[in-house]
Amino acid sequence: MNPAVQPQSSNPVSSGAAAMPPAPASRPRDAMTLKLEMGRERIRAILAADGGMTLYGAHLLPHAAVWLPAVLGTGIRMLEIAHDSLYLARNPPRVSVVSGGRYDSMRYSQTIPVTELAERIRQLRVALEDVFLNVVAPGTYNQPGAPRFTDDSAFALSQAGADGLHVHLSSLDELAEVVDVAHRNGLLVEAYVHRFTAESDPFSYMGIAAESPDDVRRAVASMESIGVDRIGLMFSADPKFYGREGTSDSLPDAVRERVRALTDAATVPTSVEGQVTPRSARELRELGVNVLTLGRVFDIAIENAIADVVRAFDIRRPSTTAPA
Repeated sequence: MNPAVQPQSSNPVSSGAAAMPPAPASRPRDAMTLKLEMGRERIRAILAADGGMTLYGAHLLPHAAVWLPAVLGTGIRMLEIAHDSLYLARNPPRVSVVSGGRYDSMRYSQTIPVTELAERIRQLRVALEDVFLNVVAPGTYNQPGAPRFTDDSAFALSQAGADGLHVHLSSLDELAEVVDVAHRNGLLVEAYVHRFTAESDPFSYMGIAAESPDDVRRAVASMESIGVDRIGLMFSADPKFYGREGTSDSLPDAVRERVRALTDAATVPTSVEGQVTPRSARELRELGVNVLTLGRVFDIAIENAIADVVRAFDIRRPSTTAPA
């Protein structure tokens, strides 16, 4: 397990006259610095309550808002709201999620205004209480034509009640810019390490490129040096099929070594995304992973539950007449 960053403490020195005030660097500089520390403390509390590893629910909000009491009743305390989910609410996918239906949103969801995303966060935040709420926004992951993530965008999301950003960028320079903008506005940053497969493959750009375990260690060091607050590893070279039924319960050796490199090198909390199963989760806990990012598995469960209910209540009589 990787401990979260500890808050700074101030110890003013007294003299015979009036006590000197704490040095500015040893106390919260402003409300946004305080908000960052509150976010880190929220993550520490969640990990402590769950024994060092917790679940992160992606793809649930805003669609599952009507079932939010049941979602929170499971004990999950890290959730995500993403601009691609808002896009899909307006533009349903052409194929089922099991077949990669969310891929449509990867190409077009950058058109969702940040103001709309902030408004949905504001509507949900009051019911989320002690939940850590992460956001995927236009400009926080690689999409053709995505706008730049600005201070105005970060402030709107932070003020609405977001705690952090879920980021998929492949350029360390671009990631550093997003981290600076996010931290100035009280948002923590989670970013990913990923395999680069081909220049024409959009999924190659979902994280800082790192093929071997040594590459992962170097990427982690670089990401920590620019202030990334949580570092994750993506399993699959094709996230379109994350969480598909039939995924192996055993971690491939190459994945296991990359995960071990991540947890050995990181001093911030760590996460994994893609093709995690209940059985592989046990091995990931042993490897020291702190957060399991689950998204597509919820999509598939909802699709299957709807199909099961319809099948159970299908009382249509079979046709007794042959077609003409």
